[in-house]
Amino acid sequence: MSVRYAILASTLLFSTAAAAAEDMQISPGMWQIQITSKMPMLPQPTVKSLQQCFTASQISPDKIMQNSNDCEFTDVQSSRSQVSWKMHCVGHGGNMTGSGRFNSRGDSMDGTLQMSMEMQGQQITMDHQWSGKRIGDCK
Repeated sequence: MSVRYAILASTLLFSTAAAAAEDMQISPGMWQIQITSKMPMLPQPTVKSLQQCFTASQISPDKIMQNSNDCEFTDVQSSRSQVSWKMHCVGHGGNMTGSGRFNSRGDSMDGTLQMSMEMQGQQITMDHQWSGKRIGDCK
């Protein structure tokens, strides 16, 4: 499982969490996001930073759910500041299960994602933590 996939999954889950909690305070704009990934096959955690523009239409539930066709979300619990969920995804080299949490304070956010999958007879676990802050308007 690549770090690139972890970044994409975390970004998708940031958006999916927004869909699950329509009333959450998430400000559209340019976001600076840092993702720390821990996997048993890596000697140390991998830290990646990225900037992502989120527009109001990308944060809308209808638009977001179009991007999660391979995953089923269950046990979704939400409030104005937090979403937690369990998930099962098909594809990406196997079936994955996991759980996550997303906290938002309007112009900042953080969360965790724990995923596991079986690949070639071995159980692989992945732990991801992310944090982000809105740094301005989209360019």
